[in-house]
Amino acid sequence: MADLAKAARVLPQLIRVSLTDGQYGALIDFAYNAGAGNLEVSTLRRAINRGDHAAAPEQFMRWVHAGAVKLPGLVRRRAAEVEL
Repeated sequence: MADLAKAARVLPQLIRVSLTDGQYGALIDFAYNAGAGNLEVSTLRRAINRGDHAAAPEQFMRWVHAGAVKLPGLVRRRAAEVEL
């Protein structure tokens, strides 16, 4: 719960546009799972901040690897975030 709360605290510092509840939830989940630092440096964050929400699904799906290995669990998690 503490890690999730931390992700929720940093999101307003990183995202400067209005979000729907689903978008907010997806980004909290992403920051919790991938780390707020990764969200901060991501193309996903830059696309969202410039209002290019159509680019978000592709950007979420770039984050499905651990090293060079594509993990099915991360593919499912990112797909669920995209659905939000």
